[in-house]
Parts: sequence; C-alpha cells; structure tokens
Amino acid sequence: MTVNSGTDGEPNGEPDHQMIESSDREMRDIDCRHAVELMSDYLDGRLDAGHRARLERHLAECPYCVEYLAQLRVVIEALGRAQPGDLSEEALAGLVQVYREWKR
Repeated sequence: MTVNSGTDGEPNGEPDHQMIESSDREMRDIDCRHAVELMSDYLDGRLDAGHRARLERHLAECPYCVEYLAQLRVVIEALGRAQPGDLSEEALAGLVQVYREWKR
C-alpha cells in the first residue's frame, strides 16, 4: 500500500486512496480469458457469489463475452438433447481433432 506525501514530500502515513481504489478494481475486474474460464460454471450455477458478480460485471461491459456466452447456451441447448451414440464415428473423430488442435 502506498501512502500520501505531506507538503514536504515525505509520507504522512495516510493511505493513498487513489492507489487503493485502482488496486481493488484490478482485483475485482477480470479479463476475457478468465471470463471464458468461468462461463461453464456460471451456466451450471456453480460459481460463488463473488465470482458470479465479477463475471456479470465483465459481461455488462464486454459484448464479445456476451456473444460467446450466447454461443455456449446454443451449444448446450443443442447437445443437451444428444444421447450416447447419437454421433457417428466420423463426427466424433472430427470433434476430437478440433479439440486437439485447439489445445496446441
């Protein structure tokens, strides 16, 4: 924590509120990468209140993550009805390949 300087330039022992607010904001805010990591748990209702609030604050200002979340909902809706064996071997192999390439 930083402290304010007195008129002589020496620290006066009082906290620098501007620096604290900036630090608090940085700890509260999340970037898109972290938001994406939280989205599955968010949709499943498994986030604690703090993480949920941080994600929702991010979503309120990030149209890209809002779109990604909407796409996740569409995928979950479509695959939520899929049963084991619904995918052909070819389709399954294609999905596995996409996943392997994505992880590189």
